[in-house]
Amino acid sequence: MGVVNMAKDIKKVHPEYVMMYKVGNFVQAFGKDAYVISYVFGYALRATKDNIQTCGFPKNAIPKVMSKLEQKKINFIIVYTRNNYEVDEENDNKNLSSTKKCYFFSCIT
Repeated sequence: MGVVNMAKDIKKVHPEYVMMYKVGNFVQAFGKDAYVISYVFGYALRATKDNIQTCGFPKNAIPKVMSKLEQKKINFIIVYTRNNYEVDEENDNKNLSSTKKCYFFSCIT
């Protein structure tokens, strides 16, 4: 099963989180999570061969990305694909979360 298919399954379990996946030397987000990452950080969106939007950045940018997402109160999970899709990093803002707003592109405030 490819990363995109696993991402769909994992997203069903964690719909209130921006899901990111460590793949090699990069971190990728798919679908609406890709739009959030692209919008917040200005990273380019690309489409997979199945026409699913993806957005990625190098692993060395993880601290910057985590810091900004925490600052904006966006829930996120980073999953490591080589380690059987185990959670590598997680941030849950509970009731203070603005993740739902970000899915509607109002998280830049």
